[in-house]
Amino acid sequence: MAETVYLETSIFGYLTARPSQNLILVANVEVTREWWQLQKIISNSMSLKLF
Repeated sequence: MAETVYLETSIFGYLTARPSQNLILVANVEVTREWWQLQKIISNSMSLKLF
């Protein structure tokens, strides 16, 4: 049986969003970009511990 992976597409939408006057959208974009950066840092530090 094949496994299924679901991706939350709003993450990619916020990461690629254009500048906006909508403050809620701007806040969501900023939080998503901060989260994405943090995940990259965590991933890199975890991979360093493997070696």
